[in-house]
Amino acid sequence: MPLYIYSTVSRSGALERGRGRFDDYEALVRDIESRGELLYNFVAVPDFLAGVLTRVRSKPRPAEVAEFCNTLAMYIGGGVDIQSALEDMLAAKRSRAMGRCLREIKQYLYSGYPLSAALKQTGAFPDIVINMVAIGEDSGNLDRTLADAGQHLERVIAIRGAVMRASLYPMVSFVVMIGVVIFWLAFIVPQLEQVFASFQFELPVLTQRVLAFGDWFAEYWLWVVVGLAAIPFVIKSSRQIKFIARLLDAIYWRLPIMKRLIRGAEWAFYFQYLGLTYRSGVVITQGLEVVRRSAGNEFFRHRLAPIEEELRAGMSLHQSLGRTQLFEPLSVRMIGLGEQTGNLEEQLGKLADIYYRRVQNLVEVFSKLIEPVIIVVIGIIFGIFVLALLGPIYQFVQEAVAM
Repeated sequence: MPLYIYSTVSRSGALERGRGRFDDYEALVRDIESRGELLYNFVAVPDFLAGVLTRVRSKPRPAEVAEFCNTLAMYIGGGVDIQSALEDMLAAKRSRAMGRCLREIKQYLYSGYPLSAALKQTGAFPDIVINMVAIGEDSGNLDRTLADAGQHLERVIAIRGAVMRASLYPMVSFVVMIGVVIFWLAFIVPQLEQVFASFQFELPVLTQRVLAFGDWFAEYWLWVVVGLAAIPFVIKSSRQIKFIARLLDAIYWRLPIMKRLIRGAEWAFYFQYLGLTYRSGVVITQGLEVVRRSAGNEFFRHRLAPIEEELRAGMSLHQSLGRTQLFEPLSVRMIGLGEQTGNLEEQLGKLADIYYRRVQNLVEVFSKLIEPVIIVVIGIIFGIFVLALLGPIYQFVQEAVAM
């Protein structure tokens, strides 16, 4: 279906904008007239351009999506119809992106879409929200599944925030360190090289190496700066290729020190989400597939793929999880205990809590441990520069005094 961007005149005479996918122009007009509005103008966007517009336009922040789920759950639980709830939420919107999404959801609902399909059409909501809403629509427990989705998003936001806080300090320190090294190579080393040229003795090997590196940098500095600046963009672009994304995530999964943080975050997300789908009455194989597709680490997601088929073949969940070699013995043991006693949902919740607390604790420990490591690394780098550049000057002064 083509994407239409249009403007309408509302019943109050106000000019409003909207967008949506419709079969043809007549379907667009019928949808607008069903809301008591008049079409003012429109543009039919080609499919290839519609996909680009959907990806580049601003989206609601994860915290806004979690608030949307929790608020809509309260409205529905209180007996308010969805359209009225969306109208109230639209009046209290805090950002343009969320306001636009709320208007689009209302339009899709007027057109006969179920709520889950309306959320998917906006392109602004994560799969977990769409899947949980679809489960709620099928089971008749939409308010509960929305509340579960909201709580899950809040926990995911907290976990990702913790990981980002742990990564921020070393990343900033690394950028500052690279900037200082570039400054020394670009401005300090060339000046000292002219001074060293007047010395009547052979320079130390370390000084010669630093000066040679400075000469190389003076010739290729532009390429070095461009290359360093391009690294994040290259990594992000290369992740569009599944093989490269899987390779990078496999490295992250085994990265010393950071691997405990990365694995803990993935495990907390996995068991929390699986527990939600299981509590909602979803068939376990279907729930596992939904959770696997929502995993953030491509390596983790790929290694989880055989689990659904192994369960269909009669294998127990804890045995299949153990075969992946992705989970700790604690996780496998507790899942097996939950299967034996019939309280799998409770065990999944406990595991999610365990790994959530572990991530929080690791962030605090990591933040304290990384500081001395960074200080030592920076000290070594600056020590090399000091010895290489100030050593010959000290030697020259000693010889001058001796004369």
